[in-house]
Amino acid sequence: MRSAAGFPGLVLLTFLACSHGAKQYADRAVQAFAAENYTEAGLLARKALKEDPNFGPAHFALGFALSRQNRGHEALAHLRRAVERMPGDERAREALVEMVLRALLSDPRRPTALYDEAVLHVDALLAANPRSFQGWRVRGALACLDRKPGEAVLAFRRALALRSGDDEVTLGLIESLFLDRQPEEALRVAREALARRPSFGAVYDTLYRNAGDPAAARHILEEKVTAIPAAENLLQLAEHLVRCGEQAPMRDVLNRLLADPERYPDALLQVAAFYAKFAYWDDALALLSACVEQDQSHRLTCRKRLAAIALTLRRPADALREAEAVLAESPGDAEARQLRATLWAASRDTGRLPAAISEFQSLLRENPDHPALNLNLAKALLRKGDRSGARSALAAARRAHPADPAPVLLIARLDLEDDRPALALRNLDLLVKLRHAGTLETLLLRAAALHALHRPAEAREQLDLVLRQYPGQPSARLQLAYLSISQHRYAEAESILRNLYRPGSSDPRPLTGLANAMLGQRQFEKARALLEAELRRSPQPPGLRFLLGTVETRAGRPLRALEHYRAILSGDPGNAEALLRIARIQESLGQVAEAEATYRKALAAGANGPALLNHFAFFLADRTANSAEALALARRAQQADPGNVDFQETLAWASLMAGLPQDALALLRPLAAKQPGNPSFRYHLAAAELAAGNRAGARRHAEVALAANPAPEEKRRLLDLVARIDSK
Repeated sequence: MRSAAGFPGLVLLTFLACSHGAKQYADRAVQAFAAENYTEAGLLARKALKEDPNFGPAHFALGFALSRQNRGHEALAHLRRAVERMPGDERAREALVEMVLRALLSDPRRPTALYDEAVLHVDALLAANPRSFQGWRVRGALACLDRKPGEAVLAFRRALALRSGDDEVTLGLIESLFLDRQPEEALRVAREALARRPSFGAVYDTLYRNAGDPAAARHILEEKVTAIPAAENLLQLAEHLVRCGEQAPMRDVLNRLLADPERYPDALLQVAAFYAKFAYWDDALALLSACVEQDQSHRLTCRKRLAAIALTLRRPADALREAEAVLAESPGDAEARQLRATLWAASRDTGRLPAAISEFQSLLRENPDHPALNLNLAKALLRKGDRSGARSALAAARRAHPADPAPVLLIARLDLEDDRPALALRNLDLLVKLRHAGTLETLLLRAAALHALHRPAEAREQLDLVLRQYPGQPSARLQLAYLSISQHRYAEAESILRNLYRPGSSDPRPLTGLANAMLGQRQFEKARALLEAELRRSPQPPGLRFLLGTVETRAGRPLRALEHYRAILSGDPGNAEALLRIARIQESLGQVAEAEATYRKALAAGANGPALLNHFAFFLADRTANSAEALALARRAQQADPGNVDFQETLAWASLMAGLPQDALALLRPLAAKQPGNPSFRYHLAAAELAAGNRAGARRHAEVALAANPAPEEKRRLLDLVARIDSK
């Protein structure tokens, strides 16, 4: 707390000593305040309040003691009680308005209640004493918050007239003069302040921020360095020079630090960090290597920074070597252990994943609130395939650091991958509260979630925003192309993707999108030629075979598609996606027994998502006599996604095939009511009504289905059903 609102301990404790029942604590409390032992003083004030809970000076003392212990919320409560019980005590009100202003400035929301409370107490102070320094000082600060620099200038001048030379008020006046477009007067006040105290660093910073051009700004920083030749000021000047592109002067300034190790004992580390900040990697590495050899006290720190730079430069072997060197000297070094675990987790050798996960877990037991450990653990668990464990680690990271956007972003990404875009969007909306909503990653994830939720106009709006802020941003252009494909704007998508596609690239997404844009335009031969040319460059990746299989299927050549999928299986017999695609082709060709066997192989290979369970359940119910198994699988799928209407329809059909028409009706009637024009729902409802003995209802639903333009195969089944209805 400022000395301006300080508490004269001897006077304060005189009040305490006069309180009946609190006198026994007075002398000891006086000594505690005089010795600046605020913990002890606070304890004595609490004891006084036990004797007399309404004793204002005790609340005043306790509020002051708590403020010195950085316990602002509790301090505010006791200072408010002090003012309530001593409304005429100027010192108590000055202390309270100081704490209210602190709370207001520390909260980015600028709560109206705190602002109004500050105004109330300032008005009361100045009404009782027009010469209250604290009243004018806080009034000036409030005028700054209101963006009324003219009023702030007047208030700060009144405060300085009462206490000339006050640092904080002087700074406030200079800033307000600049904001009030009085630069000459601001400069005059600043120069007067520096003449009184040349080491007043904050004044140089204010002048620097308001300098009219780079040359003037440089001159101010050079003045600051002359007056205060501290390392941080030389580094500030060097940063200005590098941002202005003045390389040689920048190096001259940094060499001043390196040339005087007695004055600047940490110069090697500081200058290396500066070079690393601005990506002068060779300079940073050279200095850190020199530090390892020359500075025994900082050797381990330098090695860790060498490792961090190597990691940034994608030199994992160098990074691991430095981390191991640190751990050879200091086996318990948490930073090096974390770095080594991070490298293990990212290694191509997945055999190191268990050790990485174990190390992260061990580090978390030692430091549960570390901001990065749970996040790194989550990434390692994801690489292992443990999505549930990763989500638990991310939840722990959010609990430990609610303001950190990184866990929220990764959770949203997982939600999108798990086909839960609504949940992803809700998580992304949390970033608005964290002031992270406008970042590139957040905007791209929001666009992807909106696309998945079939809200293309909003998705396009997000992507347009990204491209205005980051013209030509590749990920945004790629998403825009895929959005265009979903809107059947194939030519537009193809134009974007041709600019993004690079033959032989390791990123398959532009190629995949380009092939799909061609398929949308029924350019099958063109798509095949594109993919076969890529296959000749990279014969191994199965993704190309999958794309070629899709092209052949769409072109009406299922047997050629089968060749591509079987080629994948020749190198990877357990590839679940290839097995699924083969099973669907076999199903479309009427090869029921073969399709069933292949579906079962896919399930055994680990393809057991709800969509597959639902499809296989429908296949079994519709094409085989395995109605009991179909019903069990349909129930599993529906439990995984209770709101999915397609899953409900499958469960209804499986129930009907299992001889449970009433169960089927209970599911199908609400579906048909929600989507009365859906011919599939009506067809299955008609079949269920017939099985339940309701021929009239069955015919009515069948007629509605026929009028809804069903697909050819479904129309054939409907006509067969109508014939059965009429024959009964």
